[in-house]
Amino acid sequence: MISKFAKGRGGFTLVEAVLALALSAVALVAGFALLWQVLSARATSVAWREAQGNAQLALRRMEAELRSAAGLQPGASVFGVNPGRLAVDYPGAANDVVFDTATTTVTVGGSAVAIRIFRVTVGGGTPLALTSDQVDVENLVFTNLTRPGHPASVRIELTVRAVPAGGNPWSGGSSTLLGGVTLRQ
Repeated sequence: MISKFAKGRGGFTLVEAVLALALSAVALVAGFALLWQVLSARATSVAWREAQGNAQLALRRMEAELRSAAGLQPGASVFGVNPGRLAVDYPGAANDVVFDTATTTVTVGGSAVAIRIFRVTVGGGTPLALTSDQVDVENLVFTNLTRPGHPASVRIELTVRAVPAGGNPWSGGSSTLLGGVTLRQ
């Protein structure tokens, strides 16, 4: 005599097993895609904050220096082009300040990458970097807005991009800041 249980289905058919495997694979791929998007968004957010913080710090330092300056040095400055250079006159030749960029090399993901840093030089001394080696200064333009009979005024346009982590160009954030400073004379 054959029991009731032996007559019924005792397992999965091959079609059911393949279908279950395919659905599991689709769910796994979707899960990894979601995880990749979350991690990529986080990396971009961190890079953008790094770029934003560097640009703000550099611009604030420049504004503080310019407000206490005696005047501009138009002959030693480069206006209206990228990369710009701004020379500022302070009382006494040893105190003059120059803002410019310099190219340096950093290692990213095992590869050497050339970046530009924003820097300040006080009184002909050693230049001090105003941006970290984690950002590249893409654009630095000074515009002389000085009108005759008025204090010197300068417009500053600064764009920095975070150096892409691991060489991934999509992980770099960028920030552009515009500022204007009128010297107190």
